[in-house]
Amino acid sequence: KILNNPLFLFAVMMAALSAFSSCEDENLPQLTTLEVTNITAKSAESGGNITDDNGRAIIARGVCWSLERNPTIDDKRTTDGVGNESFTSTLFGLNGSKIYYVRAYATNSAGTRYGEDMTFSTWGEPIVSSRYATNITKTGATLNGTVNANGLPTTVTFEYQYDDGRGWKEVSQTVTAVQSPLTGNTETEVSATLTGLADGT
Repeated sequence: KILNNPLFLFAVMMAALSAFSSCEDENLPQLTTLEVTNITAKSAESGGNITDDNGRAIIARGVCWSLERNPTIDDKRTTDGVGNESFTSTLFGLNGSKIYYVRAYATNSAGTRYGEDMTFSTWGEPIVSSRYATNITKTGATLNGTVNANGLPTTVTFEYQYDDGRGWKEVSQTVTAVQSPLTGNTETEVSATLTGLADGT
């Protein structure tokens, strides 16, 4: 009666599947994901370190990435040859100002295993904030603001217009900030000094 019990048969089947899966897992490669470096707005570098092929030749390896956690080989990926040596990969076609997830993968005859899930942010458009003018005199002023270059070389300028009592002029004038060009990814104070302005305008 026990052998004919559907619940008993189901339990036996699940135990067999679990044992098979465990055996397969033991034969999968062991690897880690390399730190993400050389990040730009469109690309980055990572890779993998295969620590054990478990006696089965590595037939595919690379990194995969996505905007979602735990990317797989069904997402965007690189192919970086075969073998159990460490490897590096370049991720192309990224979008600026995005958070990406990346992890290395390695495949042998038992299947595919992944390294740790790493996250990184691509550089992007600058973040800009204008502030009040200071040091105002009859014919001059200092224009102020902050800029985060977001990792890319950035030219910083101020645009300004004037009103002669008959309305704002449509054509803006431009002055380059003292701190231009900027690099890095921290908020930086920027300024430019205007001289020769019309009194009372």
